[in-house]
Amino acid sequence: MELRITLNAAEAAKVMASGSLEALIHDLAAAEADLKDFGEKMAEAVETKKELAKQKQKAASAGAPAPSQPAELRPAAPEKSVAEEQKTFVPQPARGYTLDQLCKAAADLLTRDAEKQTDLLGLLNARKIESMQQLKEEQFQGFAEDLRKIGADI
Repeated sequence: MELRITLNAAEAAKVMASGSLEALIHDLAAAEADLKDFGEKMAEAVETKKELAKQKQKAASAGAPAPSQPAELRPAAPEKSVAEEQKTFVPQPARGYTLDQLCKAAADLLTRDAEKQTDLLGLLNARKIESMQQLKEEQFQGFAEDLRKIGADI
């Protein structure tokens, strides 16, 4: 995973002082670990599926019934695209969010789709803040809803 951020000296000092860069790095490291685990699980699933295909082929040539596919390898229902998810946005019931939850959701969103950075910056600019660390606790719920509107899982 690669994330490139270009800052001038004044911006870098401000970001370092606010702690937002440190939080983003922490969230990205956690997301990268999750992606690695996911990749390993997918590789195992592919190997299992290949083995089942070989067993089915052997069984078919021998005239025996083919082994059934485990439920976890059966094709899932098609996932909705981000555009479809945004069209079907349903506000969630009010609940308390923490700054860590908001930062993780934003980092996960940027990990999935780096082009959402512009949308995320728009959410910050709309609140006249430069980083999520500047959000006030009473803004967390509204910010979470706005994150969800641009595709974050929160």
